[in-house]
Amino acid sequence: YCRISRDDAGLGTGVERQREDVERIAANENWTIVDRFVDNNQSASRHARKTRHGWTQLLQLVDDSDIDAIVVYDLDRLTRQPKELERLIDLADEGVLQIRDASGAVDLESASGRHYARGRCAAAAHEADRASERQKRKLQADAAMGRPHWGHRPFGYNRDTTVNTDEAPIVVAMYEQIAQGHSPNAVATWLNNNGHTSTRGGHWRSTTVAGLITAHRNIAQITRKTSDKTVEVVGDAQWTPLVGRDLFDQANAALRARKPGTPHRGRVALLTGMIRCTCGAIMVRGTSNGHPQYRCASRQSNPASTCTSSASGNRVDQIVVGAVLAGVGDIAAQPAPAVGNIASTASTIEALRVDLSDLATMFGNREITMAEFKAARTP
Repeated sequence: YCRISRDDAGLGTGVERQREDVERIAANENWTIVDRFVDNNQSASRHARKTRHGWTQLLQLVDDSDIDAIVVYDLDRLTRQPKELERLIDLADEGVLQIRDASGAVDLESASGRHYARGRCAAAAHEADRASERQKRKLQADAAMGRPHWGHRPFGYNRDTTVNTDEAPIVVAMYEQIAQGHSPNAVATWLNNNGHTSTRGGHWRSTTVAGLITAHRNIAQITRKTSDKTVEVVGDAQWTPLVGRDLFDQANAALRARKPGTPHRGRVALLTGMIRCTCGAIMVRGTSNGHPQYRCASRQSNPASTCTSSASGNRVDQIVVGAVLAGVGDIAAQPAPAVGNIASTASTIEALRVDLSDLATMFGNREITMAEFKAARTP
């Protein structure tokens, strides 16, 4: 297992050097390497925001008893969290796992080795906590003075927080399209088709478009994430906003309206669960030789039931609908509800058609699964 916390260039040279050393250790131990896991540019502290996929896969092999040893360059490459170390110590104490590093000092099978490992891990965790405190204090000071904290240059601004005159009109156009009902995916397609790349030179995706639309920096506000992961505005920024507050609110309202809720099929038959058999059990809709049918559901709750009553689904529906209409009698007609702006409705319909076309294209290109396609198409 190889890990390094910072590799902004993404070259992977640090983890490659680790790999050479750990493979040498495995060879000296005469161990067979069954898999290699790498977490490049990933922190191992409890403050890390990214999931360590290599670490997760490694633990899965441990849990499945598919390996009996882990080799790392140094203990703090493996973990900087005491609770994670204790899990490994328990496995080593049971004799099912060994850990080796380049120093040769890590030996979780002995009392002195565990004492050394715990001390190293506690020191690493303390160092991570101190670094987190310093970072938070800096962010608080920056926010109080209206200064930015940008990991990389955001689209629409220069690195010195001045407005990027080439990108600013594109940002405004993105907000306008979202406010008019276009999907983030449609906006991403528009950006890519017109040769507009992100600040890192990459293609736009629906997620990156949505992320830009919700970013309060575009209205010159500084935010922070609270403990419950919500965004809280902490103050006004010193830089120039790219869009007005009204357009920002309209676009974000349109974006929130697009989020699908829990899919609900609704009633699949007129009277399922509403009518009862002569035995007292409810009746459910089914088919018999291709014809709709209501069947007694007593066996679903009582396997010992012998009731097999059924009735024609279409016939029962007709009788009930006729009885309801006869009982309703003469009702005064009500004015039809206003249909609103026809042009706006037509624009919405066209936007939905574009969305469906985009979804079909994404599925055809295998960018989304069938399950994701159905979940997005339903609403």
